Amino acid sequence: MDIVTHGMMGVVLAAPALSRHPEAACAFMVGSALPDADVLSRLLGKRAFLRCHQTYAHSLPVIAGLCVGLHLALYGTKPGGAALGLGLGMAFHSLLDWTNTYGTKLWAPFSRKRCCAEWAFFIDLPVVLATVWGLLRVWREASAGRLPGAALGLRYGAFLAVYGAARFLLRLLALRRAPAGTTTLLPTAFLPWRFLGAERQGDSVRLFTLDALTGRVLEESSVAILDPLYEEALAAVPEFKTMRELSPLFHAVSAVQEGGETVVTCRDLRTRNFGTRFGELRVRLGPGGGVRDVEWNV
Repeated sequence: MDIVTHGMMGVVLAAPALSRHPEAACAFMVGSALPDADVLSRLLGKRAFLRCHQTYAHSLPVIAGLCVGLHLALYGTKPGGAALGLGLGMAFHSLLDWTNTYGTKLWAPFSRKRCCAEWAFFIDLPVVLATVWGLLRVWREASAGRLPGAALGLRYGAFLAVYGAARFLLRLLALRRAPAGTTTLLPTAFLPWRFLGAERQGDSVRLFTLDALTGRVLEESSVAILDPLYEEALAAVPEFKTMRELSPLFHAVSAVQEGGETVVTCRDLRTRNFGTRFGELRVRLGPGGGVRDVEWNV
């Protein structure tokens, strides 16, 4: 999920508790967005951002340690519930990101593995619509000088639980009906039953869209992989290595001659990114095959 959606979800869930537990509720709202503060690693460069994002700030052991430390620091004070609220909000954030496709290091520093359930894309239309509905209910109550009742939080929480279970079942169904040899199967942003699939076939990757409900394969295409032709040059590009660590289907997919130089374009074949160039890497090679320039869209 993006940070805005995380923040909105935290407000809808915590607002009903403001009257009885204001400190914990406010801390939960902050915690629901706080892990994405690791986006500040972008100030240290693109590679630092990709290596830091959704790692320690999203780790459940780190969150637990932070929660305990804050509780001890606030022990005996009035806002004692703030530590628990902050920890629950951060854990809620991390578990939501675990259901997405990018991968989070949930158990850092004990494990460096990125975990992702791939139940939902980081933008999910049904969740956004339900969250906006919840925010409108909070705003309406606040405009009338009231705090929202517990029913709002219960209804919204029930929706998230039921929807999450449905997403889990749809993914199981999609995996069962996907063509043999499918390498990755990612959910789409708007239709919960549509998945983006990829299958490695020798020196190419077959891309397709799968309807989990019917088992139909839609919108097929094939992309040639050019990595073997530029293996030595790409091995000298740190950005290429970073992207390959994040996605096994990050490949060189085109090579264009420009005035004696060769521009090799690499991208992640798992996702379509709404037609954007996020993650795309363009490597300019000189006549001798050496790397002249790198353009990285992150």
